[in-house]
Amino acid sequence: MSDDRKLAIREPILEWAHWAASGRIQGLDWIDPEISDEHQRAGVTETEGKRFRQLPYTAFLPAVMVDAAREAQKRGQPTLLESILLVTAWPEWVVAARRTLWTPLSPIPGLLASLVEAYGIGVEIHQNDVERLARLVARLPSWYPHRGEAQRALRLLADAIDERPRETYAHATTHGPTPSRPAISQEAMSCRSISWWVARAEPSAQPAYRIEDGFLRFQPQEGGGYRLINEDVLVGWESKHPLSTNLMRMLPAWAVLRLVVLES
Repeated sequence: MSDDRKLAIREPILEWAHWAASGRIQGLDWIDPEISDEHQRAGVTETEGKRFRQLPYTAFLPAVMVDAAREAQKRGQPTLLESILLVTAWPEWVVAARRTLWTPLSPIPGLLASLVEAYGIGVEIHQNDVERLARLVARLPSWYPHRGEAQRALRLLADAIDERPRETYAHATTHGPTPSRPAISQEAMSCRSISWWVARAEPSAQPAYRIEDGFLRFQPQEGGGYRLINEDVLVGWESKHPLSTNLMRMLPAWAVLRLVVLES
């Protein structure tokens, strides 16, 4: 097959996206700076190796200016028109390739990072890793509407970054006793506002303070305690294992983590 035929069947935008994804778009060497009369929006040339040529600006300038710039370029002299082509190449190609950018196959991880961070998944989780970002973006539509549910966050962590926390998690709607719902009577006390206690207090609730395994407990052993409400997440934790901070980051700001220290 002739070189001309190879160029004819090439998809410039897709090829540029692959170059960008593999880190080959560096400096200015990838740009074809030739001042040309061809007014196609994107193309690939083979001059001095593979080069990418975006929409030229010659169509918007008087012919006398274009001819003068072209002659100067042939003599090896720098021109304003050539410098414009070099300066605008990156934004021109990013805009041209935008249909490939906001997908799990994005050639520019920085854009995917901005996307997942806008949905509350920080750099501590995605770590600017291309594979992690791709998996996270692919799962955003199914996870985000249920982001307050710990099990959804656990599933996303397992699928996207292969992390499986050791803790158990339960919500007010998780009925027990089951292995997934630790005994709330073993909840460890933390500093809370008066309104927090009022919202969760059962009739005639009175804290029963005691220290067990080095933690202050407050829930009565039987009844009359402080219940879970919808935004609460009950976390069953064994002190010999570190807490999964990533799962905590996955939960929305309005979620309330309530710690139950399990027997090791």
